[in-house]
Amino acid sequence: MRLFLGKGLLKESLSIVALLGVSSLMLACSSLPPEKRSFQKEINKAVAGDEGAARTVSYVYCTGDWYKLFKTYKNPQKCIEWTRYVLSLIGASEASNYIGARPAERYSWALGDLVRGDRSSHYSQQKVQLIEQVESIGTDDAKLGLWYFYSNYPRHDKDKSRRTELSGWLCKKGHIGSYQLRPAEYCSQHANFIYEAGEKVEALRLYEQHGTWGARSRYNLARLYWQPPKGEEVKPEKSLKLMKSAYETWLNECYEEDGKHAKRCTEMKGRRDSKVFKIQAEVAFKQDAGLNRTIRLDKYKVAVTNYLKSKKYTEALVYFDLLERMDYQLPVSMSFFKAEAYFYTDEADKAKSIYQQYLNSAGKKGAYYRTALERLNEISAL
Repeated sequence: MRLFLGKGLLKESLSIVALLGVSSLMLACSSLPPEKRSFQKEINKAVAGDEGAARTVSYVYCTGDWYKLFKTYKNPQKCIEWTRYVLSLIGASEASNYIGARPAERYSWALGDLVRGDRSSHYSQQKVQLIEQVESIGTDDAKLGLWYFYSNYPRHDKDKSRRTELSGWLCKKGHIGSYQLRPAEYCSQHANFIYEAGEKVEALRLYEQHGTWGARSRYNLARLYWQPPKGEEVKPEKSLKLMKSAYETWLNECYEEDGKHAKRCTEMKGRRDSKVFKIQAEVAFKQDAGLNRTIRLDKYKVAVTNYLKSKKYTEALVYFDLLERMDYQLPVSMSFFKAEAYFYTDEADKAKSIYQQYLNSAGKKGAYYRTALERLNEISAL
């Protein structure tokens, strides 16, 4: 049941001041240091029903931020009490509310401040009760606010499950009051969540019906077109376009935040290049269907040879895979080089298995007998 609501009840809620530990509000502020005096003014405005000031006080006590501005430390208990008070002001007719901020946003801000900086494995019971308080309101604004909150703070499996449930509701809802929802945004977000949960068929349906919104949904749809659910068609051309677009967004964000040569950005670019190459090979495989089998096999063997010579082992493995998909039986000597490619891409288990196959097939007379033995010794020492 929502606290402190209803006409005339807001003034009664000011009894919370005693709980908040605000003493002698009527004392002259001049006895306080300037920073404390400034914070006291925020408290005074909050007690008078100013929701913005109340959130400022709540934020300071919940996060400990703005210490230089207010000289006030983080206080977990006051965080709980002031968050409860902020929630009581949202939508109250007597309260002075944010201009231009919808109730849904304000619910999510209040709950976000409540848990921000909380590194414990589980929320305290008091915090859970405040989240449940908003859950119990049941209005569309409260549900949208909870969706914002769970999307930003999906700490526990229960939170993720509720986030998915609410995103499904928003996808079907269409609008909240006069606020028109964007199906591409909410439905693609819902598709993201169910994709992560393994519901790939339904995720694919939602992406194709409502479109994508953001890099994550483009990336997921690229994966679904590249490695589709059973019974669905592989669409490598569409996958390639989406994958490039998703990584372009992510890389631009990384460059802006960390700089173009930052390790995080360099590693991301490497992942992008690897995935794009694999999809490009898939596009080529599809387009090569017009070639006869012998020419097609020669094309892939030339690619394997060139990539091995250039020490581009990941790329070589892609073309080894295409050869296998053509039901081509690798010559014994060629299997050694496939093992080498796995060895240099840190896939030790796969490398070990193929080195063993090579040794058993080629025996002591094999051209790479000693090298294969040395590789197995290195893998055993890992």
